[in-house]
Amino acid sequence: MTMTPRDNMTAAINLRTPERLPLCDSYWPATLTRWRNEGMPSDAQPFDYFGMDWRFVYLDSSLQLEEELIEETEEYAIKRNAYGATARFSRKQEVPAELLDFEIKTRRDWERLKGRLVANKERIAPTGFYSLVDNWSPPDPDWETRKAALTRILEGESYVVAYCYIGFEAVWRKIGYEQSLMTLVDNPNWIRDMIEAHTDMLVDLFGLLHEEGLRVDGAFMACDLAYRNGALISPATYRDIELPSMQRLTQALRGLGVQAIFHSDGNFEELIPLLIEGGINCIQPLEVQAGMDVRDLKTRYGSDLALMGNIAHSEMMKDSEAEGRTVIQDKVRRASEGGGYVYHSDHSVPPSVCLARYRQVLEWVREATDL
Repeated sequence: MTMTPRDNMTAAINLRTPERLPLCDSYWPATLTRWRNEGMPSDAQPFDYFGMDWRFVYLDSSLQLEEELIEETEEYAIKRNAYGATARFSRKQEVPAELLDFEIKTRRDWERLKGRLVANKERIAPTGFYSLVDNWSPPDPDWETRKAALTRILEGESYVVAYCYIGFEAVWRKIGYEQSLMTLVDNPNWIRDMIEAHTDMLVDLFGLLHEEGLRVDGAFMACDLAYRNGALISPATYRDIELPSMQRLTQALRGLGVQAIFHSDGNFEELIPLLIEGGINCIQPLEVQAGMDVRDLKTRYGSDLALMGNIAHSEMMKDSEAEGRTVIQDKVRRASEGGGYVYHSDHSVPPSVCLARYRQVLEWVREATDL
């Protein structure tokens, strides 16, 4: 019996050998713009066009505050989003938003607003709830319309993940990055309380999904805890502040038959033993320029964790195609041995990768894993 994309992904993340290597990837908007100029049909959806095995639905991690356009010019727009973050968005360049202010500045502000973190149907949608993008638009307010769209996604053969922010990621988007790091030192109980309140909501939200018959396969849990040279917080701090909530969330997910996929940029290897202890099934995207190498990770952690990613744009676009093919296929072959690997770039594919070469990369990956 031929395995579906859902079957293949589930098997690989369960550390079993799939019928074929699962393929997943992510793309920057500018990349898709370039590729459409290079021949990809304008109406093509990249997951379908390239035969990716996963699809996304989205869970809103915000405070559900009313969004507000504060100022708009030809050069920029200043907006306050549902997290209470005010940011300036460039109209001329595709650059990150400039953070200006946050509704939550003190513990008292948090206590005033934390009651907004409750699970409800408005937090579930087939389109993204990203906290700092200019082109975010609220989902269709009608639940039945959204539920029908979600059901169509889930009734397909793809592996469906629910994208959400967790832990420190959910915290800093509400109070700011620097404030979060300083508070982690000066008032760790406040950070712990924010993480626990957010986890309470996510546990209830995944339960609500299943009550509505929207049974996802995985939770894609975004939490950037590292930079190029290592983790942003120590293992001891992670154990104290984040691990209990992580264990509580993954236990709830296991009870619902949902696999836990953890995403962090940077080099978070020193936290991997704690992620295993926390119940994570798969780690992603294994950033190459931060020193992550899926071959080493497979040797150290492959019996406990599935691995997703580690194919860098610099490897895709090597001047020597032969060199690029060799390194990519070596990674894929070694990481795929015995199951437990899913192809993905080591972040999102940037616009420096041309369409023709990306197609080649996918062919190299398929050639490497004639399972």
